[in-house]
Amino acid sequence: MMSIKTYNIFMLNIGTAVNLLCNPSLFDENKNSSYTNKPVSVTFCIPGKNFSTGFFNSWTKFLFFIKDNPNLITPHFSNYYAEDTCEMKNTLLSGDINKGAYQLPFQEDFESTLIFWLDPNIVFEPLQVMQIIYKMFKHDLVILSALCCKDEKLSSAIKDDQTNYSINELISTVKNQEFKICEIENTTLGFVCFKNTLFQEISYPWFEANNEDLGLLIKLKDNGAKVYCDTSIVVRYDS
Repeated sequence: MMSIKTYNIFMLNIGTAVNLLCNPSLFDENKNSSYTNKPVSVTFCIPGKNFSTGFFNSWTKFLFFIKDNPNLITPHFSNYYAEDTCEMKNTLLSGDINKGAYQLPFQEDFESTLIFWLDPNIVFEPLQVMQIIYKMFKHDLVILSALCCKDEKLSSAIKDDQTNYSINELISTVKNQEFKICEIENTTLGFVCFKNTLFQEISYPWFEANNEDLGLLIKLKDNGAKVYCDTSIVVRYDS
């Protein structure tokens, strides 16, 4: 795992506008927010060793974006591969059975406020990442996913009966048309942001065999967390 250093570059471009939108210090109007008003540290977790062309292009654009706009976030990156997918995902979060039943991801490595999980075949734009981060703070959320399209009809959000929400079904469940955010039962981890401290509140290992991603979300929900989807942020899986 590694973190990247930011660069002292000032550029009067789209990034300046995004900074005005996304800088957590501007969120003073949300007095009930559980986040503190300081630059946000985000760890991007990307499992595996194979990346699609679409993801590679999206990730490259994002790296240039944060290099050119260093004041938006403090980024860290984590990538790991293992044949055992549970081991891979737990290790990706710096988990270790020897650290005890309750542990904070990356505690011994660096401070991380948010964990942003990306599937290695998801296609996205840099501003979509910033929108998710901004809305986590704006609405004081602990889990927020984009609308990840599996195909033209189905999303990666999952209902209690283990079937996928259709895209139209998700959009129709939005109660607040201004924010376009709806609560969902579960989701795969295609393009999802978590508050880091959530993981400290459930027992390790976070990911367990037979029901990895969904099992994690179920444990978090059982502990009181709510899962939301922003239907205005649409990403897709590489075909």
